[in-house]
Amino acid sequence: LDEARQAESPPPWLSDRGMMAPLIVEYDRHMDEMTEQLQKYQEMMTDVRLKLEKVVEENERLHTELRESIEKQLHTLPVVSVAEDSAVEGSAIIKNLQEQVQLSEQERTQAMELWQTTAQELDRLQQFYQRTISDGRLHNAQRQQLKDQLVQFQQHSYKLQAANQKLESTNQQLLKMVTEQSAEMEELHCQLR
Repeated sequence: LDEARQAESPPPWLSDRGMMAPLIVEYDRHMDEMTEQLQKYQEMMTDVRLKLEKVVEENERLHTELRESIEKQLHTLPVVSVAEDSAVEGSAIIKNLQEQVQLSEQERTQAMELWQTTAQELDRLQQFYQRTISDGRLHNAQRQQLKDQLVQFQQHSYKLQAANQKLESTNQQLLKMVTEQSAEMEELHCQLR
């Protein structure tokens, strides 16, 4: 009887098969959604990596081209003569070169900022990926635990049903014996009268 009282106390979603199945179905649906999101984020990470590599390659190429262009311009500079014309031309060339160096520095700074932003986004996606993986493992463990509990409750339910059937058959036998004894007692009362 104590076991029967304890068996009545579990929450309905653990003892009622009709309620447990939708929970497992919902859990499976949630896991499928999480897996799809994870695949999307992995694809996004791959795309971001490829774009980052292209930007870095483009930046290096532009830097090399700019350096070669500046070196060519420096080599083509005429030998400075004492005349003022060459001094004016030289100052114009120097000013032009300084502007190119400044623009190159700005491009490099922008490329570095873009690279840092992309690296931060990549780190954030990797952390999200790790959390998703750990959540998936946790959900799998919980799912297995729920299945194990369901099996245990089913076994316990079968045991309770078997015990209930035994009690009912014993009760029937007792009722039959009481009925027989009542009839026998009635008969003995009649004989005594």
